[in-house]
Amino acid sequence: MKIFVFVSDTFYCKNNLCLSLSAVQVTNNEVAATQDIVKLTQQLNDIKEHTSCPVCMDRLKNMVFLCGHATCQLCGDRMTECPICRKTVEKRVLLY
Repeated sequence: MKIFVFVSDTFYCKNNLCLSLSAVQVTNNEVAATQDIVKLTQQLNDIKEHTSCPVCMDRLKNMVFLCGHATCQLCGDRMTECPICRKTVEKRVLLY
């Protein structure tokens, strides 16, 4: 069984063949592989979102406050209150 997928505003390249804005004939295996890639990409983005500092969004969380929220050490050292719940930071715990 062949499926037609319509591609818009994007180039898809495979084996030095690029297609754009046209109907592309693909097999069920290729559709399944593409769906797997999309799913894995979304999972990776979710993991990055959960582990990155909510203040700078650049570094990994490695400092936890007593309220349970976390930031990176660089941002956490400058906080007097939690950026998530606004509770006063009484103690910082550095994660290794």
